[in-house]
Amino acid sequence: MNQTAITFLTDFLQLLETEKDALMKNDGSAIITIVKEKEVFVEAFPTMDFKKVDQKEVTRLVGDIRKLQETNLLLTKQSLRFHETVMEALSQGAQKNGKTYSKQGQKTGLDQANLLNQSL
Repeated sequence: MNQTAITFLTDFLQLLETEKDALMKNDGSAIITIVKEKEVFVEAFPTMDFKKVDQKEVTRLVGDIRKLQETNLLLTKQSLRFHETVMEALSQGAQKNGKTYSKQGQKTGLDQANLLNQSL
């Protein structure tokens, strides 16, 4: 990457904004692309010379990047927890076999699990 440190940080910040939007829309394919782009930035970070630019601007941009990274991490965790909750609910529903005993002591109920209540 042939660019100044300020431009580099600004471009990275814009990528994080794009990632935030994709996370909020739960756009998996966009997130995959963004992660690949972030890898390129991470590899380029050590090559950037931040000493020759306005340190106040660098500090501001790094602070913005840090906040946005934290937001994106929270959105990612929230999305994962939602998916885990759905999967847990589905697996619990699948594990229920619905078998009970009648007053006469006979086994009754469904032979297979139902995930959805089909009654009206």
